[in-house]
Amino acid sequence: MYLTRKQSINIAIAIIVLFFITAFLIGSIKSTNNSQAIETAENLNTDKKQEESAQTGFKLREFHRTETKDGKKVWEIKAESGIYKEKDDTTEIFNPRLWFYKEDGKIITLSSKRALVKMVNAQIDNVELYNSVVMNIGEETTVKTKKATYNKNEELVTSKEKVYISTDVIETTGIGLEAYLKEKKYKLLRQVKSLINPKNNKSQKKDVQ
Repeated sequence: MYLTRKQSINIAIAIIVLFFITAFLIGSIKSTNNSQAIETAENLNTDKKQEESAQTGFKLREFHRTETKDGKKVWEIKAESGIYKEKDDTTEIFNPRLWFYKEDGKIITLSSKRALVKMVNAQIDNVELYNSVVMNIGEETTVKTKKATYNKNEELVTSKEKVYISTDVIETTGIGLEAYLKEKKYKLLRQVKSLINPKNNKSQKKDVQ
């Protein structure tokens, strides 16, 4: 079978057109795949950044909360800086200090090197304090321990660690603490030991790390 010159030209043109169509389709598929790959990578990067942001949180230059009743302060908390973690609704604060203002005018303070503040419905629920925890009940009593938790609803400070309590006339140590801020009362839970030594009391106060 012999092809005429015209038929040969038509077949050649058809082959060239088919070649360009095929090349165009292959290029489109690759472009789509590349776009999907880029989009997927961007989504992964975005998710990673969001996850890192949730883990690291938002840095705060200062942390300050106050509660008042009938125009008077009931309690107050301040810290030099902090990190708010939206995922857990907690704030890690540094060098915090809490004040509890009692009706008789006495002030109870609570401080540490670091603390975690748990929020519920934008309100403080409890505060976990770490490293060199010190509670002063008025000017006459100092309580020291490594770790303690303040429960706002119960107005209670608790600890499972070793506790040192100093007053003007006695030093007491023990394991575990329950301090009732409303009643201004506290108790050690076990292994309680006391030493009456008013002359050397101030010089022997311990710094609990």
